[in-house]
Amino acid sequence: MNLTINNPDIKWWLKSSIGSFAIGQHLLMLKSRKKDLFVSKNSDVLIEGFPRSGNTFALASFIYFLNNSLNISSHRHEIGNIKRAIRLKKKVLVIVRNPRDSVCSFIVREKVSGRFALGFYLKFHKFVLMNRHHIKIIKFEDLIHHPKHVVNTFFNIDRDREWKDFNYEINQIVNSLELKDSGLKSIREDFVAIPSKKRNRKKQRCFDQLEADLKHELEKAEKTYQQLLEYRVNFENTSPS
Repeated sequence: MNLTINNPDIKWWLKSSIGSFAIGQHLLMLKSRKKDLFVSKNSDVLIEGFPRSGNTFALASFIYFLNNSLNISSHRHEIGNIKRAIRLKKKVLVIVRNPRDSVCSFIVREKVSGRFALGFYLKFHKFVLMNRHHIKIIKFEDLIHHPKHVVNTFFNIDRDREWKDFNYEINQIVNSLELKDSGLKSIREDFVAIPSKKRNRKKQRCFDQLEADLKHELEKAEKTYQQLLEYRVNFENTSPS
């Protein structure tokens, strides 16, 4: 019997639903070949976020600035992973990105429906909002413009690194993480968030469709995002990293 699930909505619904509970996290971890993504007693920090919110860039920045010296859990995109980190009193970083970009990037990459993507966005971020006192919320744009300060905020460090090779080194780390994730020998271009005219056109069509068909749900997502920004770590008066 073939138990492969080909519907992206069902795949992600099962993953996010099962991953919301402790027993579900345990079952997913037993099945996963990437057990280091799950929070454990040995984790130093959890980096999480809705898909397509800068999770890989954040992980690469921590690896770069901390010389790969930490046990970092990340990329599960599950409420249960955050719950476990809070319960174990780990440092928790959650990146938040506006729904227009993150939801449409998620739809373009994973082929999920707009209704599912917006529902998932709301569920994930409402949990973050309710547990904000245990989480450091980082705005996507702040992460991109101030990666060193984001890392320093978490670990109170001030390590000088050469910036002339930063973009190159980050790209190398991101590519190595992608190869590790896929198990392949070449980069899946559709899975690495490299801006392109083609990708931007797809995202714009996606947003236009959300505006036309799911405007109420999109407005709820945008409202939740604005609420989260009220509790983010503020880097407005910080010079560029």
